[in-house]
Order: sequence, then structure tokens, then C-alpha cells
Amino acid sequence: MLALLALAACASTGKIGPSAWEDRLAAWQAANPGRRFTLVDGTYKGEAALLSATGPDCPAPRPGIIVIGDGRLMYPYDPATPLIAPIGADGAMRAQAGNATLEGRIGEGSLAFTVRTPSCETAYRLRWYM
Repeated sequence: MLALLALAACASTGKIGPSAWEDRLAAWQAANPGRRFTLVDGTYKGEAALLSATGPDCPAPRPGIIVIGDGRLMYPYDPATPLIAPIGADGAMRAQAGNATLEGRIGEGSLAFTVRTPSCETAYRLRWYM
């Protein structure tokens, strides 16, 4: 499944954040002794923060959810600008579409990326949710 961004306030249920990630990691390590955990697919919950804006069409700061699947992040910056970033073995990701660039990193239960356009710069900081 490709990533989907649904930026909207949402109620949380169940575990969230580091303890859920640590539980998942511990279970995986118990089942796979001696192997390195590299799974990044899942749902991440966090915030978008506008870092700079020189135009009226920049995204507003808000909470949201991103789902990552198939080792790729797909972020529809706007209807005409889908950013699809393959996730490298080191967790780094980069994508470009039109005049928008996405750069970031994922690992150990956290996802952080920045989207830059000529008029906007937005930072996204999220934690693994499920």
C-alpha cells in the first residue's frame, strides 16, 4: 500500500508513540535473533509546521497521519504535485515533482521530512502509531 496523507485532527486509541514501536521491535527481535530490524511500513502520526511562507497557498500547521507502504512515502503536496519518495536502506528519502522537493529520514519509530517549494517550506515530524 502506498502512503496516504490525511491531515485532519484525529482521536487516538490504543498505544501511541515510542512504547508501541518498542513493543513491535521487541517482538520482531525475539522472532528474528541476530537480524537487524528495518521495517518502516506503517502508520505515523504527528504534526506539520510551516517554517517559511512567501505566498498565500502554503499549507497551514496541523496534525495528521501518514501511512507508508511498500517502502515508499507518497505525499500529495497538492493535486498537481504528488511526491513519491523511495526509502533507502539507511532510511533516507528524497523526491522531486515540479518545483517541490521532499527530503527526509525514517527510522526507529520516527518520520521526519521537509517539503520545499519556491514559496513554502514545511516540516513534518511524526512517530510510528501502528
